Amino acid sequence: MAPDEANEGHLQSPVLTRMWTLIGMALVLVYCIAPLIHPNAALERVGSDLRTIAMDWTVVATLAIMGFAGQRRTAAFFGLRVPSRRDVRAMFLTLIAASALTFLVSSLPPVQRSLGAIPSFDFTTIPFALRLGLVLTAGICEEFIFRGFIIEQIGAWTGSLTAGAAISLVLFVIPHA
Repeated sequence: MAPDEANEGHLQSPVLTRMWTLIGMALVLVYCIAPLIHPNAALERVGSDLRTIAMDWTVVATLAIMGFAGQRRTAAFFGLRVPSRRDVRAMFLTLIAASALTFLVSSLPPVQRSLGAIPSFDFTTIPFALRLGLVLTAGICEEFIFRGFIIEQIGAWTGSLTAGAAISLVLFVIPHA
């Protein structure tokens, strides 16, 4: 990454930029470790789902305030843009395909599980609006946190998007493992 590209979208000293980046990375690290600290948070409990949604959006709002107001970054720096017609069409077709697949899978007979297998639960007990909220929250928030913030901030800081991507990958895997 050229020096001009690394500094694109902000008007602050490198010291302040590094400070904001370190604060943001500390917040993301806490966000990634939280599921390990509270492993009993389960997706079949409405209260747990609502806390997950609230935590995700709080982290994104905090990182956005830090990036936009604190560092004076532009939306383009974080990869944010208005979706094109092609993007909207792809999202719509994906939604249709996912809905059809969900219907097909839910109509299959239950699978007998052996001892020690991963426990299952009935997703139909979760209200549809909450399931939709979880899916949208995960998609939007994780994209901003792991792609928009971590990759771009670490890439700008180190001059290497590869370093940003590697750190982002490690941090993404922690709560998903």
